[in-house]
This record gives sequence, C-alpha cells and structure tokens, in this order.
Amino acid sequence: MPRIARWALGLAAASLPLALEAQQPPAADTTPRRRRPEVTRFYDSATPLAVTLHANLGRLRSDRDTAPAWRWGAITYANATGGRDSVPVRVRPRGIWRRNNCRFPPLRIDFARATSAGTLFEGLRRPKLVNYCFDDSRGDEYVLQEYQLYRAYALLTPRAYRARLLWVSYADSAGRVRTKRHAIVTEDADAMAARLGGSEFDGTGLTRAELDTATYALAAVFQYMIGNVDFSVGGLHNITLVQVPDALIFPVPYDFDYAGAVNTHYAVPAPTFRLPNVRTRLFRGPCLPAPTYERVFALLRERREAIYALYRDDVGKLLQPYTVKRTLSYFDEFYEILDDPKRAKRVILDACLNDV
Repeated sequence: MPRIARWALGLAAASLPLALEAQQPPAADTTPRRRRPEVTRFYDSATPLAVTLHANLGRLRSDRDTAPAWRWGAITYANATGGRDSVPVRVRPRGIWRRNNCRFPPLRIDFARATSAGTLFEGLRRPKLVNYCFDDSRGDEYVLQEYQLYRAYALLTPRAYRARLLWVSYADSAGRVRTKRHAIVTEDADAMAARLGGSEFDGTGLTRAELDTATYALAAVFQYMIGNVDFSVGGLHNITLVQVPDALIFPVPYDFDYAGAVNTHYAVPAPTFRLPNVRTRLFRGPCLPAPTYERVFALLRERREAIYALYRDDVGKLLQPYTVKRTLSYFDEFYEILDDPKRAKRVILDACLNDV
C-alpha cells in the first residue's frame, strides 16, 4: 500500500479536491520559527521532479492583496513503490510585477514539519516556487533558462541559492489539471543562510567595509555576464545579504528573469540605465582593486566549459536548440571581453560604482 502523508485534519487523499474547496484558509502564521536543519537531499538532483499541485488556482490567480492569505493545497508525487504520496501545504502569491502582469503568479509554499517528514520535501520550510508567467511554450522556456542561471552561479560559489526543477501539473479544486509547466523551487532565505553558517541580514546603512569584497565582485561580474541590471545590494533588490559570525557580510543574488541571457519579452531595463534592451550589458559592480576582479575573471575562465556543459546535459536538452545557441553566443561575447584586457578594463573596472 502506498504511504500517504496524513492531512492536518485527517482527510484521505482520495477526497483531496473536496477537502481543498471546503477548507477555510487560515490566517498567515506570524509565529517565529526555529531554524530548520540544512536541506541537502531535495536539491541534490537536477532531474525534474514530476508533481501535481492541487490548489484553488482561480483564487491564487486573482489575489492582488498586499498581504495575500494562505490557502490550502497539496503536492502529490510518485513514490518508490509506484503509488503516490500527498503532502499538504499552504500556498499564496508573492512578488509585485509578476502578480499584476502574469497569467499565473509566482508562489510561496508553506510545508508543515509534521506532514512533510519522511517525504521528498522533508526539511523545506517556505521556499519560493518560480512559475510560468504566461501559459505557453515560450513561458516554459523562460523558466528553464532561469534555472540554468541558478545552476551556473552555483558552479562558481557555494554562496548561492540552491534550486530544483519541477514538472508541475496544476490542478484546480475540482481535481482538473489546467496545465503542465516547468517550475523552480528555490531555497528559503533562512535555510540558505543557515547552510552557509550565518543568518539573513536585512539592516540598512550597510557600508562597503562591512561587505565581503571577493563575493561581491563575483556576484557583480556574473550579473554582467548574464546581462542583468535588475538588482541592488544597497537596496536589497533581488539580493539576499548573509551575515556570518565574526566575518563580513556577503551578497547572494537571485531572480534572473530580467537577464539578457533569458531575454524575456516582457523585460525592459529601467529608464535610468538608458539601455536599448536587456541584452545590452552594463556593469553595476563596486569599485575594487584590479586584482580582486582579476581573480574573478580567472575563475570564470576556469569554469567556462562547466557552464557551457549545462546546456548540453539532460536539462539543457529540454531547451530549444536555438535557445541554447543564442545563449552560448551571448556568453561568448562576455568571454571575448575577458580575453581583451583593455576592453575589460574599460567596460568593467572603469565602469564600477563608488556606492554600495
């Protein structure tokens, strides 16, 4: 008999759609939680995990509240014995631009420790789910491209968000599957910080002297490589700062859908940058001694083949061939800059920013 995780209300998996519809979503849990242990097993595999997300999709799609309510849902997946396990969850929309402009919003998923224990999701707390923006093949391609950038950055440093690719069947409250698309689960910020031996820092007034310059330089050059200007360390925009005891604070980037390497049709650079499109690179890193950046350049040259290999493995093969060709050509342009010291000095070192 397949093992099925118990519902918090003792409902059988067979009555899942009716149970979801009948449940009244609880108020958001504001109780501080203890730090969870390091999660390793879930993120270790690059093979897409096939799951079904059961939820009231209509309510999630239409919820525009600044503090959206948690709504009951469940995630089901095939277990090792050939049956299906079911994990009750709570879900709610997140984000700003995507919630107001996308066909389906990005989500945050809340896993309860008691009901996720012993499942593939054991140890997860409230990770983000990066969904499709538009329900078509192009939107699915964007998700795969963004996932590749998470993988690429993880090849450069352990100070990165871990991510796992899913193949999601989105089922409504009546159990009807509305669409099937790829999605990305990314580490909860607290879990990522704990894995790296620190905690999330969200204070203001950060100075350059408090930042780990080597990690900052790497993050900045990587953003330049992928053509992303949609981040700010000082403004904590698409950047998580991690503080390690007795050490400097370091930035961890996330959310790459506005990168030129992804080139979503909805991505437009902020007017302040005066860029014609997101494929046009602009360096937004800090002014640091040249040797700091030279070490970053050397690391990127060393890992070039490993990064390119991501587009030839099983995940890379999920992308359209023309997408792979266009992306690697875009990276080739970056490496041509690194191989030209005068040009690298002009567009990176001399284009640095003096503020945080």
